[in-house]
Amino acid sequence: MMMDRFNFAWNEIAGSMWLISSLLFPRKKKKAGPAVSYGRQESPKWDPLLFQSLLLRYSDEAFIFTDIEGRISYWSGGAERLLGWRSEEALGEPMEKMVSLPESKEPGPAVRRWKIRRKDREERNVDVQALVYVNWDGNERGTLYILRDATRESILMEQLLHAERLSSVGQLVSGVAHEINNPLAGVLGFTQLLLRQAGIDEKTRDYLNKIYAEANRAKRVMENLLHFARHSEPQKSWIDIHDVLNKTFLLRAYEWNAQGQRLVKQFDPSYSEVWGDFNQLQQVFLNLMLNAEQALLDHGRGGTCTVSTKRILREEGGALKPSIQITFHDNGPGVPPEHIDKIFQPFFTTKGEKGTGLGLSISADIIARHHGTLVYQSAKEPGATFVINLPVRSGS
Repeated sequence: MMMDRFNFAWNEIAGSMWLISSLLFPRKKKKAGPAVSYGRQESPKWDPLLFQSLLLRYSDEAFIFTDIEGRISYWSGGAERLLGWRSEEALGEPMEKMVSLPESKEPGPAVRRWKIRRKDREERNVDVQALVYVNWDGNERGTLYILRDATRESILMEQLLHAERLSSVGQLVSGVAHEINNPLAGVLGFTQLLLRQAGIDEKTRDYLNKIYAEANRAKRVMENLLHFARHSEPQKSWIDIHDVLNKTFLLRAYEWNAQGQRLVKQFDPSYSEVWGDFNQLQQVFLNLMLNAEQALLDHGRGGTCTVSTKRILREEGGALKPSIQITFHDNGPGVPPEHIDKIFQPFFTTKGEKGTGLGLSISADIIARHHGTLVYQSAKEPGATFVINLPVRSGS
């Protein structure tokens, strides 16, 4: 049975090699001539063993052969790149020493997904196929392992499931917001009626004004939640950047106060309009706020995030054009120097299971599609600083 399975798998590999070789080394077409020809036909001069060796060497898949005792007798170039061990380090070593295989590793044609550790201790998800290698007389000679890196595929699947959960949460938030808006409308309406009545003493009027103001603030928070949770196609228009920032702050104001954190606004007093999509820009600002919030929590209770804006002239296409610079600075631990070059890469995260590694990469892409820039700025003072530059409407 094992021999049949290996022969089947090896025939599949051999068939693929023949197909590739026929594409790389096509036979020369015979010239038109008599039906019967004499002499020897010329065939392409190439070494099939050399070709197979090159194919195994440069293939993205890792090919590992082990002998009957489980010691490595062949370690392909793909194995070097995937696992980090050089061929001379792996040859002759037990398979278990070089690759952290699970307890159950019975060979078979089925593809299994395993989690392994590289030489540098980095974990990778791989699809593994283990095939018994038998001699022509039917005696077992060892095992062929074929490994394919499936880390990115696994991450994409996790992100897809995460996105589905977020979609469900968005629908839940929309429903809750609608339910809360109904009683809030009653509170606001009856408070206005009470305020219009004559003969109310100043202390009671002051209480009613505070009730109205807080209920109105709660109503704006609900509206922002609905606006943020509602999926819509990007719609660009001229929007006030300070209005987007203020409405984003409302979404996290309660959490910041409850955690003893301070959010400081230092806005340029001049009116600044940008051509953009409100929802997408709010997504960027909220992501930067959440990053600062998490960094301050990890650093200890309290902390401050300062959001400032200022009008600048930015060079674009050889000309100076008006722009607005939006800076998010927190006094948390900051970004480690070894991570600065990676923070905008998709799926890079230092938060473990709490993070998706997509926030900053998506934010940078959104800002780029708004003809702006998002960069991390190293500063002398402690903390992290992210700077956004966006073109503004001339004359605004």
